[in-house]
Amino acid sequence: MESVSTKERKVQSEGQPSGDKRDRSVHVDSLTKKYQMSPLYIAVALAHVAAAEALLTTYHANANIIAGEDDAQRGTRTAHVLEAALQHPRDICRPLVTMLLQHGASLLDPSENTVSRSLLFLALKRDEDVLDIFAELDNQNFMTAITKPVWFEMMSCLNALTIAIESGLENTALKLLKYGAPPQLDFNSSLEIVAGFTPFGKKPEEAAKDDFWQPILRAASKEMPRLMIDLLDRGADPNATLTEHQARYMLHHRECRTVLDIVKAKLLELRNWNKDEETPGYDIRGTPEEAKQITGKENAVAQLIKQYEATEAKLVSMGARVSDGLNLQEPPTPVPIRPHKRVQLHAPNSSEAETQTQQHSEELDFRKIETLEDGHQALLAACREGNATIVKALTLERWGPDLKFPPISISGVSGYFKGPFLTAMESKNYDIARTVVHIATVQQADFAENEQNDLYNGLVDDQHSAESIKDVSGEVKSTVTAKKIVFDSGSCFAAEKQKDVEMLRFAIEMESSFALEQSDLNRRIGHAWALVERGDWPEAFEEYTKATGAPFKHVTPPVVTFASSSLVGEPGHGTLLP
Repeated sequence: MESVSTKERKVQSEGQPSGDKRDRSVHVDSLTKKYQMSPLYIAVALAHVAAAEALLTTYHANANIIAGEDDAQRGTRTAHVLEAALQHPRDICRPLVTMLLQHGASLLDPSENTVSRSLLFLALKRDEDVLDIFAELDNQNFMTAITKPVWFEMMSCLNALTIAIESGLENTALKLLKYGAPPQLDFNSSLEIVAGFTPFGKKPEEAAKDDFWQPILRAASKEMPRLMIDLLDRGADPNATLTEHQARYMLHHRECRTVLDIVKAKLLELRNWNKDEETPGYDIRGTPEEAKQITGKENAVAQLIKQYEATEAKLVSMGARVSDGLNLQEPPTPVPIRPHKRVQLHAPNSSEAETQTQQHSEELDFRKIETLEDGHQALLAACREGNATIVKALTLERWGPDLKFPPISISGVSGYFKGPFLTAMESKNYDIARTVVHIATVQQADFAENEQNDLYNGLVDDQHSAESIKDVSGEVKSTVTAKKIVFDSGSCFAAEKQKDVEMLRFAIEMESSFALEQSDLNRRIGHAWALVERGDWPEAFEEYTKATGAPFKHVTPPVVTFASSSLVGEPGHGTLLP
């Protein structure tokens, strides 16, 4: 690459003292020698099309220039000059991208000889603005980008098609299929695994295969039935299935594994949507825009139901199956909780328990459950249906044929974003959720002999004596506290996902019923600020602040004295200092 050399610069250098040996020439691809500042990148970023054209045609600037510095500590990264072009409106973006591609720019990252994920993502977002240009002028690299690379990072394994699906770009995904993106990915030697993270003891190819969701599964979960039909027409497997490992991060429909499972769950969810439960934003509440948006969503839901029904019929005709034991129930009747009252770890009173029992006439015989897995599923189903009898039977006594199975450990079937407590809460069976936490406490606690403890006395009924409940902790021997079970369940996040104020209030109060440590306070502060940053549900921030005081209550040390004021901070009333 030749340097820019002008007559004026030559005259200036000849007039310098002979002792000054510094090279003051400037390369066309960098304004300085110390910092890589590309004139072409600056011209493209500022939409100076004429200047960019002059640099490319007259001075032969590098059209594949990479600007910036990749520094994780400073929060900076490198960016391809095409990324700068893709930021502009259509009338500027198209000529800039066309000009750069005609002078040698490409989707291929020249520094790593791989397709740049960040650049491809921007191109996918621009969809109709630029995809046709890349397909025409950079065809070889474009086809490579949509067929070969798989980007594997922590909690994420995506290719070009699933990036579009995950980002909600259904039209772009349909267009990628027309260009030749594979409707189903087969892991073989032709793929290029770009691994930013690899679990210990696994090869990148193995780790990527374990975490990759087939496009039809992602389309089903992202409410894209139109895309699903196109995928099926192009050869996608109607019986594609999620493994337990792949499904571990699902926030909704966690029992679904096959494509048909997810479709049926989505149909149930859409059919139970109620426009009266919609909560509009503060800025449009009570305005004509509110009615317009709700009507628009109502029409969209009706359209989605029709499309999912067509997809369901096509899947069934192609031999798709539902997972064994999948039990999709209608949402139970909400059980109201008393707001502004601290949650107590006690079982429902007898009248509440009788009411719950009467709601379910078909009782499951826990003595006939034959496997541990069936027992775990029965426990989750009981939490979902509000069946306190089965919950107690499976966790406070032995069960199965000849009573061969010990009581189910609540901690053993709980974890991050899963478990009986979260299942009961999401079904709005709040008393069952309290009972689950109560049982988890009993299973973990080490009770002294003959101690009259309210913890187990609260669970006593006709089938379970105080002595038998006291023996449970010795048989289960759980080492996980009820507090950890509640906190790990992600109950607050689940309530925020559903935008349910009542559920969020319950989740916050359950967390608040345990003694707090400094790490809990730090977590609350971070959670509160995350709510502020997202800003999509102000009511959640109000409830969180009202119940916990975060982020204001715990920001500063307990006592703060102001030199210029007589105000003295009291414990828990700090100031908003950085």
